[in-house]
Amino acid sequence: MPTSKPLSFYLAESRILPNVEPMPVLKALIRLAELIMRDGFVKDSLAFYSDLSGQANTPIARAGEAADSSPLAVYQVSSATVRKPAVALALSPGGIKLRRGQTVALLMLVAIPEGGSSLNLALPSKAVQMFAEAGRRSLLAPSPDGRSALAKILEFEKTIPPPTGSVFLTRAP
Repeated sequence: MPTSKPLSFYLAESRILPNVEPMPVLKALIRLAELIMRDGFVKDSLAFYSDLSGQANTPIARAGEAADSSPLAVYQVSSATVRKPAVALALSPGGIKLRRGQTVALLMLVAIPEGGSSLNLALPSKAVQMFAEAGRRSLLAPSPDGRSALAKILEFEKTIPPPTGSVFLTRAP
């Protein structure tokens, strides 16, 4: 069953990196992973890094087009070493370079416990829903600190309608 908790439940100002200088995605993901580990969400950092390196080849969700000024990419790591779900976010007005040459202004890392299948799509879906509007991404990217970024996210969440039912993914015939 998908989570009814908002994205901000899994995020904290201590796991928001503002004003990240332009850098490659792997370096930014490592910095986000460090925040998740520092906040105590991971039992074994070496195993977590190993799982991250094996699962972080491509983003699992995106919001915005390449021509947008501040697109979002969401990466996820599912690991037996994750104690409970956590989200970390990097804000880079100058852009974080993805592997295929695209850049994003917002980079999110979702860490979930292995077997947390209900969260596999729920958290990335919440992120894409929240940041579907380019205006929101543009407002968030230049946030000067984690506190102001989290305050904006909390405001954005107030405007997102609650889910009206279950969503089932099926394979097309």
